[in-house]
Amino acid sequence: MAAPEIGTFSRAKEASVLKEEVKPVSPGRTALAEFLSAQGHIPEGPVDPTGSVQPVNPETPPAAAIDPGISEKAFEEALAAAAKAPELTYEDRLSKVGVTLEKAQSIVDAILTRNTYDETYPLTSKISVTFRTRLVSNNDALFTSLEDKRPGYTITLSNHITKHNLAASLSVVGKQVFPATPEGHTKAMAFIEKLPAHVFTLLVDKLRKFDGMLSTVLDEGAIENF
Repeated sequence: MAAPEIGTFSRAKEASVLKEEVKPVSPGRTALAEFLSAQGHIPEGPVDPTGSVQPVNPETPPAAAIDPGISEKAFEEALAAAAKAPELTYEDRLSKVGVTLEKAQSIVDAILTRNTYDETYPLTSKISVTFRTRLVSNNDALFTSLEDKRPGYTITLSNHITKHNLAASLSVVGKQVFPATPEGHTKAMAFIEKLPAHVFTLLVDKLRKFDGMLSTVLDEGAIENF
């Protein structure tokens, strides 16, 4: 019997590899990875079927994110147009997060005079949540906690940071009040850990909106301008 051709064997092997079905990524895991990535807690990288994020090799530059359907000339024209576009003013940036100049000034005044600012967001027609700005002491407590726990997985690290920041900013939820004290933080953390996952995600989304608004209001030079 004639020996099999090496070339034929290779082609058959390649064909079998190409025909292998790619395991679908769980929508829940993908949503979680995207959510945490949007928080800035997970490094960019491809999501594998387990839902984990693979680190990007710094020695391998990422491929250019250019739509192959766009010509090089059209791409260059788009870059030129973006470069000529006027930069958003402070008022424009405030408008994008739904804040007036007067409200921005009141927020800055509150932070400078009381070291804190609170804002309330509706959760349902009858229940609302109030967040407060976090202090340097809250960050110190977070760093100490991370040194103690030393989480081994990125997703564990991200979840811990998210819960800690939520507990530090949580002031009132419904009739539950959480003072800005170590005892209040402990109470808030215990409250958070008993929440249904969907409610936790909702609260984190509201906190992200609150933090984004504050970042815009306290943009570089904002305090000096007021």
